[in-house]
Amino acid sequence: MKYKRPKYYPTTYLLAIFCLSLLFIFCKDTNKKNLKTESHNGSFLEKIKLPFDINKPNKIIKLPEELREISSLTFFKDSQVICNEDESADIYIVDCQTEKIVEHIISNEKGDYEGIEMVGKDLYILKSNGTITEHQNFKQKNAKQFKYKTALSSKNNTEGLGFDPITNSLLIACKNKPYLVNPNEINEYDKCVYQFDLTTKTLIEKPFITIKSGMLREKYGIEQFMPSGIAIHPLTGEFYILSSVGKLLLVIDRNNEIVNLVQLNHKLFKQPEGICFSPDGKTLFISNEGKEKSANILLFNSL
Repeated sequence: MKYKRPKYYPTTYLLAIFCLSLLFIFCKDTNKKNLKTESHNGSFLEKIKLPFDINKPNKIIKLPEELREISSLTFFKDSQVICNEDESADIYIVDCQTEKIVEHIISNEKGDYEGIEMVGKDLYILKSNGTITEHQNFKQKNAKQFKYKTALSSKNNTEGLGFDPITNSLLIACKNKPYLVNPNEINEYDKCVYQFDLTTKTLIEKPFITIKSGMLREKYGIEQFMPSGIAIHPLTGEFYILSSVGKLLLVIDRNNEIVNLVQLNHKLFKQPEGICFSPDGKTLFISNEGKEKSANILLFNSL
């Protein structure tokens, strides 16, 4: 009996190729999703484990209407944090035990104030145009006030302020333009953190940290990372940087290596703008600006 080769038609080939293509795309998508969710706490990357369960706060403090637009916070003393809101230079002291505002220091200055940081006895407030106000000897009888205009501007949109004791400098995170003058110096889509030297009270005009947007996109599928807050862990020296856009937390070590990148819970973190630690590193505080609901402060105890 003579063997007859079966006939294959072009449509059969096309159908087979189409099915294989769909299978390849599905597998690629599944791998990408697994990359984003396989780690603890919804981390995209976890070279080190966070010392906090970032999506399970130990306490949620609901803030009153006057702090609906809370923009940042810093540890003050005992159970108290100092906060500011982004429409004035007013200062609020909140007790995290009683969950009440214990003091409201009114300022006549209006504007977009985005960062606040306590360093020893001095309090610093950052405006979105890069200007820093120092309240020297805050809450003391001999308190004085100084202003420092830096080379940063509203084009940079300075949003985060944190103290780095290792370099004795304030770290200023820029939400928008990363460069100072020359747009060719840095990729315009990258994000930079600058240092304000507390010894000379001047800005160091070379970026201290550069967050590469291309790397975040290619490795983790993150299209936008726009810093809204920064804090330094008092024990490890690592930099914790929030992005309200995309609800992300980025952790960078002293070698400028990303060691953790976490997708925050969108329901819990409505608009994360402020971040700080207790001096012993055992408590993490993150503030959320209010939208249709009240603003809040989330407290996380170390694991």
